Amino acid sequence: MKKYKFISITPDGEFAGKPKYKIINTKSEGELGILFYHKPWKQYVFTQSQQGVIFNKSCLLDIIDFIETKLSSNTKEEVFINRCAEINKEFEILEEKDLINTNGNSFTEYWIEISFKGRKMRFEKESVFDVERRLRTWRNNIDKYDKKFVKETKLVSCRRN
Repeated sequence: MKKYKFISITPDGEFAGKPKYKIINTKSEGELGILFYHKPWKQYVFTQSQQGVIFNKSCLLDIIDFIETKLSSNTKEEVFINRCAEINKEFEILEEKDLINTNGNSFTEYWIEISFKGRKMRFEKESVFDVERRLRTWRNNIDKYDKKFVKETKLVSCRRN
């Protein structure tokens, strides 16, 4: 986990089925606050452990950095994958292996790729993104290029004597 100058952020069990984290002052080792997933807002939030805890800009930016790099992308990734799975189940567009797998050539692996700066996923950079339409295009391209690949391999096949 990334080291911050004035705070440390450590796992502290679960809340609402998601990991919960303690924010601790590195100098005094006192608990400053808690990061937890707030279901109504569908995002991680921060709350102070006690009244009167104050933060400077650097500490707040460290907390924001942690949320954006460690927590937000995982949550966005999960939401995107679940949405794709819902739509695919409803319309039966792709086989499971083409929708979700880890070998780098599935629909979700392609669209959740993180940008160079690490802030946005590929699907977030699109001005318009209709999951059903993208799934259908992916299906059509699989059909198109798989047939082309099969034709090419038949022409190049060799026989053993």
